[in-house]
Amino acid sequence: MVNKLKQPIIVWLIKAVQKFGKHRVTVLGRTYSISDRVFNPGYFYTSAFMAENLDIKSGATVLDMGTGSGIQAITAGMKAAEVIAVDINHSAVLSARKNIADNGMNNIVSVLEGDLFSPLEKHISFDVILFNPPYLEGVPRTDFDHALYDPGKKLIIRFFSEAKNYINP
Repeated sequence: MVNKLKQPIIVWLIKAVQKFGKHRVTVLGRTYSISDRVFNPGYFYTSAFMAENLDIKSGATVLDMGTGSGIQAITAGMKAAEVIAVDINHSAVLSARKNIADNGMNNIVSVLEGDLFSPLEKHISFDVILFNPPYLEGVPRTDFDHALYDPGKKLIIRFFSEAKNYINP
């Protein structure tokens, strides 16, 4: 019973932060504009934690799946030769593109809109694939909800079954 009550409270808090929280955040000394329709990394440790712990080799090719505001893509782009960022949320694609331009990364990082690997060419492969998947049980009803809900863990299962076709040995 307690677990069933926790998730609605967590979702309510996340959505309150989205609506009323800061719309500019700083991660690793870089400032990002955050739309209220894109997961706000300023209030949740996972984005900063991932950015601080990325181990990208110089010249690597990187895929940032579910890029959101583009923080991981931009951080990876500091060392990578090429980064492709993907998101299903149109607002996230626009937000990531703005942050990429604002951080002078247009020559390294590009953003595609689509569902997981669907917007990628079939022959492309990457040295690194980044993904911070949604983890709550529930059905996405809005674009923003795709950052929160993965009903039955179908998305993460699909991600792992498809990722093998896009990762270098």
